[in-house]
Amino acid sequence: MRRLVDSVLVTNAGDRVILSTGSCDGLSLRGDLDRVERAVTLLRDGVDDSEINADRVPADLVAALTHMGWLTSEPRRTPAESTGRPGYLTLFAPGAPELQSRIAACSIMLLGVGGIGAVAAQHLVAAGVGRIVAVDPGVVEPHDLNGQPPYPMTAVGTPKVEALSGWLRGFAPETEVVPVRRRVASGADLDGLPQVDLVLIGADEPTEPADESAGPADEPAEPADESAGPADGPAGLGDVVWRWCRERGVAMSGVAVGDGHGYWGPLLSPRHGHCRGCFEREAGLSRERPPEGGHGPTPWSFGATSTVVAAWAVHDIVQYAATSECHTLNRRAHLDFAHGELHFLDGPRRCSCNR
Repeated sequence: MRRLVDSVLVTNAGDRVILSTGSCDGLSLRGDLDRVERAVTLLRDGVDDSEINADRVPADLVAALTHMGWLTSEPRRTPAESTGRPGYLTLFAPGAPELQSRIAACSIMLLGVGGIGAVAAQHLVAAGVGRIVAVDPGVVEPHDLNGQPPYPMTAVGTPKVEALSGWLRGFAPETEVVPVRRRVASGADLDGLPQVDLVLIGADEPTEPADESAGPADEPAEPADESAGPADGPAGLGDVVWRWCRERGVAMSGVAVGDGHGYWGPLLSPRHGHCRGCFEREAGLSRERPPEGGHGPTPWSFGATSTVVAAWAVHDIVQYAATSECHTLNRRAHLDFAHGELHFLDGPRRCSCNR
C-alpha cells in the first residue's frame, strides 16, 4: 500500500492541480483534472499496486511522487500518534497518553494570524490540538512573507485565515480548522463562533472599531499597547475579549513583541478565579496610547522574535491543556532579547474587584 504523506498540500488552481509541502519544490499537474483529482484522493487514502496497474492512479504520477519522496507505505496514524510528543509530555506529568488525549480534545481560538498567530497555529497543530478557530480580517501581503512561514508568495492577496487553514489541513489533516474572516472590536464579534477552551490574542488593537473597511489588525502588538489597563481605564481588545471569556468560563492568553522585547501571558482562567484588571493592578501595568500611523506592518516586528515568543506561549498553552498548570498561569513572562533576560510578573491569587 502506498499513500500520500500527510504534509503534502493539494491546491486546485483552476487549470491545474498543485501539490506542495510549503517549500520551493512542488508538482504542477495538468491535463484531465477530474482524473488527476480522483487519483490524488485515492493516494491520500492509500492505494495498492492493483489500483495502479488498473490505471486508476497514473503510473507516471506515482513515479513522480516517489521521486519527490511524497509517498509512504506507513499506515495512517491516529492524531495522538502523528502529532503528539508523548516523551516530552512526561515532563509535564505522568501518563502521556492521557495528557495527549486532553490536548487532542482542546479547542483554541487565535485572534490574529499574522507573525504571532500563524506561528502559534503551526505549533498548536503539531502538538495535537484538536481544533483551531482562526479569526483575522486581513489578506496576505508581500511584507508578511519574511516573518510568517505558512504563507508562500502564491498566497499574496488571499485572506489569511483561508491561506492558513489550507496550509494547516495539509500539515495536520486530523486537526479541525475553522477560518473566520472577521475583525474583533467587541464581544458581539465573538458571538456565534465555535465553542473553544482558550483564546490566544496575537492581534493589534483595532483603531477603528466600527469601520469594517479599515485595514487588517492582525500584526502582533507592542507589549505596552497589548496589555489592557486597569479595570477603570479605557477598554482595549484584551479587556473586551476577557469579558467575553469570563462570562463563558473560557481561558485567555496574549502574546506580542515590542522594540527589543516580547511577552506571553498571563494565561487567565475564570475557573481559577483570575481577573485581568486585578492582574494589571497587582503587576503595576498601565496602558499607553497606541501608536498612530494606520495598519501597515508593525515596525518592531521581526520574524525570529515573533517565533520565539509565539512558541513559548504555545508551550504553556499545551501544558495548560494537558495539566491545567503552566509557567504563565496568572503570570506574564517578559523576554529581553537584547540582554537575554527573562522576567515574570505575578498576579493576585484571586479577583478582588468583583467585576
